[in-house]
Amino acid sequence: MSQHQPLRHPLNDKLRLYYEDTYRGFEVQQEKGGPLILDYLERSYQTLDTVTRINTTTFAFRVDLRFPGKMPRLLMHENNCVLARFFYNFRYV
Repeated sequence: MSQHQPLRHPLNDKLRLYYEDTYRGFEVQQEKGGPLILDYLERSYQTLDTVTRINTTTFAFRVDLRFPGKMPRLLMHENNCVLARFFYNFRYV
């Protein structure tokens, strides 16, 4: 018997969920138990498809920025200043 898998995100019913290991012929990361959001997968696919048509030597990677779990909540957590600073420094490394 298969387990019921919801088709929509529980907090936003406009987002569709995706449970497969491949999307449009590409492997997708389902290590954390998924599901992935189909809308984001499609937009990522469209973006990569467009940019690789323009420049075939495209390189993409993902970075997850996180504060340590034991770090107390500070004022810097309330806005995007830390993220903006990260990207500013990333551009010039």
